[in-house]
Order: sequence, then C-alpha cells, then structure tokens
Amino acid sequence: MRPEGAFWEDRYRATAVDSAGHWVRCLAYIDLNMVRAGAVRHPEAWDACGSREIQRPPKRYAVIDRDALAALLGLTDSGELASAQTRGVADALRVHSRSREPVSTERLAAGRQSFVEEIRLRLGISARYRSVTAVDGAFSPREPAGAYAGDFDPETTLLSS
Repeated sequence: MRPEGAFWEDRYRATAVDSAGHWVRCLAYIDLNMVRAGAVRHPEAWDACGSREIQRPPKRYAVIDRDALAALLGLTDSGELASAQTRGVADALRVHSRSREPVSTERLAAGRQSFVEEIRLRLGISARYRSVTAVDGAFSPREPAGAYAGDFDPETTLLSS
C-alpha cells in the first residue's frame, strides 16, 4: 500500500527531516525567509517570525509550543531551544543570509543515509531514480542531472535551447 497525504503526493514541496541537528538548520532557513526577501536584516525584526516567538514568547496567543518543539528536537527545555535557535540563525546568517538554497527547498528528505533511503523507498515511483547523496552535511535524494534534458518532438524543438 502506497502512503497517502500531502508529503507523499507531489502536491507540496515538503521535506522529511531526520534529526534535531537537521531540524534546527531547517528552522533557521525558514526564519531567514524575510531576510532573503530584503524585508529585514535579522529574523527577530519580523513580527510573525518563529525566531522572534522562540526568543520572546508572547504572554497570550502563542503559536509555537516551545516545550513540545524542544522535546521534538531532543532538547531539555524551551531555554535550550532558544539557545539552539540563536546559534542556528547566527550560523545561517554568517553563511547563507541572502541566498536561496535549492538543497533546502527542493529536497525530499534530509538526515542520515538510512533515513533518507527509507523515505526514498516509501515515495515509490516519484523517487525511484533519485540517488541518495551527501549535501551540506546531510544526505538527500537527488534527481539525476539530465532529468529534463530529453529529445523534444519537432513541434517544440524551436522552444528548447
């Protein structure tokens, strides 16, 4: 039986994330969206940013369950979550502040090789021809380089370069 749902179908660009180290990196990448867009210089300057809520949680109407997120990441409490998030954002700002990372937005899974292989197998035909390779410290299923370089029929040949 093939798994169903938004991740398993090709409707969204979701990424299966394996471990706390990879999770923190993904969260930092998301926190930098408004920095990459040029709206702010630091994620905490954006009112609706997860980074800001983790660092200075509101007294009411919190969106992020900091204790649950800390537990998911293998951290002891929300204080350790705030520290990990601060380090993750600082690292991301130092290395990738304004550039979109295709590896972060286009991969299907990130983490240990065994985890990524399992996800690739469970995705079935949609990931059958993707090889699992190491990218920026995490394994990821990659599409073959020539996946879209095919022979076009005569009607569309002029449209291709």
